[in-house]
Amino acid sequence: MGKSVRTIRGTADSFHRLRVGDLRVMCDVIPEDTVILVLGIVDRRDLERWLRSR
Repeated sequence: MGKSVRTIRGTADSFHRLRVGDLRVMCDVIPEDTVILVLGIVDRRDLERWLRSR
């Protein structure tokens, strides 16, 4: 994954954050099924609140 993609590890799970301008695309990668599951598209200012609600 490129520079704009970061892995976020939480207490229950981990997922990836893709930076697109001021938006963050939160997704989970399921390699066994070759699937990228988009969990949400969040404005960067709301990202911390979104993460706490997960």
